[in-house]
Amino acid sequence: MDEVLGRVLALGVVGFDPTGAVLLVGAIAAKTNRTKVFAFTAAVLITSVVVGTALAVVGNRVFGDYEFITSGPARAYVEVATALVLVAWLASNLKATSADASPRRNLAQSTTAMTLGGVAFALTTVLDPSFPATAVIVGPSGFVVALTSFVIRAVLVHLALIALVVAFVFGVHERPVEATRRWYERHKKLLIRILNAILVLSIAVLLADAIKYFATGEYVFKL
Repeated sequence: MDEVLGRVLALGVVGFDPTGAVLLVGAIAAKTNRTKVFAFTAAVLITSVVVGTALAVVGNRVFGDYEFITSGPARAYVEVATALVLVAWLASNLKATSADASPRRNLAQSTTAMTLGGVAFALTTVLDPSFPATAVIVGPSGFVVALTSFVIRAVLVHLALIALVVAFVFGVHERPVEATRRWYERHKKLLIRILNAILVLSIAVLLADAIKYFATGEYVFKL
């Protein structure tokens, strides 16, 4: 158990990702409220834990190995699902842009959109090699260990996001967020284009990888 926990901790540190905090800063700068901040954060953390635990438990009990995570059909279905969520997020951004509004401000106006954004972001982190590696390590130890391990991993990977939410709750976030807001307003159009380009590229890569698997039984990108 100690050895498993040590590996989980190491993989969590390796998988550290501040992107969620960066995304949330934009929403906070757009004057979103606590409910929507919590919705985004909860979606990120819960999705990460649920998907990770499910992969670990199903891989161990049903398949008996974990090739289905890295080279089997489950990965292709996850990629397609992630791509569809990203398409919905991209459509929301484009709609906001056409209405001469900031995608981040649009995001801040809808709890559903905030939740959707959190789920989409969490699903993209599933493709991090440290994610299936964690499932491989904790799967044989059972459901409780898998759940606990992915809770720990979610906290470590998204520590920057959690720290931002804590700062937001205690009201000590204003200065850095305000500075970010002013910078964002100066570069808004460029940042919107970059964000949408990243979403388009991510969708294309995910779908290309999944389509190649469905057509040939092999992935473009080896994990």
